[in-house]
Amino acid sequence: MALARLYHIEAMGQFTPEAVRALGGGAIVDSITSSTRVAGGLAFTGGILDPDGVDRGFIDARAAAAYPLGDRVFIGLGGRYLRLIQDGFGPLDDAAGARYSAVSGGLVDDAGQRLPSVDTFTFDAGLTIKITDKVHLGVAGQNLTHPGHGLLPTTVGAALGYGTEDIAIEVDGVADFDSWSRVTARLMAGGTYLAADRYPLRLGYRYDQGADVHQLSGGFGYIGQEIGAEISIRRTLSTTINATMISIGLTYHLESSGLTRTRVSGEESSGGDAEK
Repeated sequence: MALARLYHIEAMGQFTPEAVRALGGGAIVDSITSSTRVAGGLAFTGGILDPDGVDRGFIDARAAAAYPLGDRVFIGLGGRYLRLIQDGFGPLDDAAGARYSAVSGGLVDDAGQRLPSVDTFTFDAGLTIKITDKVHLGVAGQNLTHPGHGLLPTTVGAALGYGTEDIAIEVDGVADFDSWSRVTARLMAGGTYLAADRYPLRLGYRYDQGADVHQLSGGFGYIGQEIGAEISIRRTLSTTINATMISIGLTYHLESSGLTRTRVSGEESSGGDAEK
């Protein structure tokens, strides 16, 4: 967040038809209005999975802050709260008798009501280094309280990116400590080309060692001075695990509206003059 001067408000939605999984949410990122150079962000996501089956629902709330250590090093810290509950019946439950298995369906209280499978706080941390103006190195850890399960797996990853005004390319590697019975890797690569200074064209690849699944993704969008819109699709390349993820995002660039004010070289100017 501290790499750019911006104030963005975003709404997003995501749908996976095979799993009947739908989620939506929004986020705010502000690296302009603070006089201390601290960038901040808030995000909230809620969703459902398989309402006619296991019927899982969740809320995911996050808050984060980032700070530049000079012109080349940036650090960030984020807090996260996740609450997930399963109201339907899993494969080991007794649906006919309305009885839940602790393994498949989770625990119940004294009144027989389902308790949340997850109801906890955790945190993430990250570091970005600008090796040059075009080459960046990032390192991040997620769920660092180590909840110890696959719903909030602890991961540590690194990424190397190259970017110009029109092209961005990145490769990532992530170690997942909890989603499977052993430590597994996820390897990812992606690129963006900004056509006509307005239309981002995206292509990505992902390999998950735990599930042994390859995935391809693609996206298209529009970026204007005040608004942006994107749609992307990710598809598994597998004969046993078939999933299509469709995502839509809408962004409003508040700094371009003139409603914010920032400090540039020690002087006040309108948010529309800030570096994006």
